[in-house]
Amino acid sequence: MKQFFIVILFVATTNTFALNQAITYELNGGRLGDNISTWSKAEYLSYHYSIPLLSVPFPYSDCFAFDTLETALTPALKSTFKHIIYIVNGNEIENYRDENDVLFISTFYTKTPSLYEVKCRDKEFNAFINAHLKPLMEVPIIEQSSAFTVALHVRTGGGIDAPLYSEQWYDHAPILYSVNIEDKITNTKEMHADQQWPTKFPPLQYYLDQIKKLRTLVSDKPLLIYLFTDDPDPQSLVSSFNKRLNDDTISFIYQTTHHDQTVEDLIMMSQCQCLIRSSSLYAQAAQLMGNHQIIFYPLHSYWQGKKLIIDKVKIVMCS
Repeated sequence: MKQFFIVILFVATTNTFALNQAITYELNGGRLGDNISTWSKAEYLSYHYSIPLLSVPFPYSDCFAFDTLETALTPALKSTFKHIIYIVNGNEIENYRDENDVLFISTFYTKTPSLYEVKCRDKEFNAFINAHLKPLMEVPIIEQSSAFTVALHVRTGGGIDAPLYSEQWYDHAPILYSVNIEDKITNTKEMHADQQWPTKFPPLQYYLDQIKKLRTLVSDKPLLIYLFTDDPDPQSLVSSFNKRLNDDTISFIYQTTHHDQTVEDLIMMSQCQCLIRSSSLYAQAAQLMGNHQIIFYPLHSYWQGKKLIIDKVKIVMCS
């Protein structure tokens, strides 16, 4: 009789889970940064509203713990829901809290609070998201030593994105003022990556400026900078930085191999004490995963001829 009771209870629980409410997400066809951003929004909504998450696989998702911690959404499971509700900002969940057979779908464009800020102020969510983003693969560990470790994420296109338009270095200091409409780029033959997403593809000068700022903030330790880049010639990048920095207390490490390092780089970026990034969602995923002490990222930009000027930068100092 005891065994019969346990079987009935399990079936009832399973049916209740399948036919009540759940949250899933719809991918936008982007790369890893886009997919983690989409997944993390659904994960936050699941946590915040205590509604189970049904996962959808994407490239590299099997490298993280959430791939095994969450139930996968199958066509059969999806067919058990009578109502499919897309989430714009979370109000939809509030409106359907008393309904049954509801599958909420979060998307790339669903609005949530800054998950990094939620993580900083909510210890339970911090532990929750860290557990779900735990890597299931072995990656190099960045050992903390006397040097202050810095993750420098530089995107130059790398043959995947469109080429860049801007001059990468400023021979003379730019004039920081709001430009007129005629100063903006016109009549180019193609739309370049930094024209479409200027803060996602800032010029190398932006990274140089942030390294110099960091040097003033951390003046008692040498800086060990890990360069993560899609540039096919990272050695030339490092040479250019070294020439302009002219500082023996700053050294660089970069990968010379060409195997797929997408997940490995992301996890290593999260281990550094400082993150200097663009608005790339890939780098933002590293920020969400990490416990950085200092973070730099661009807030605003404008064009001055062929110079892309990053005139507002956010510096986050974490305790």
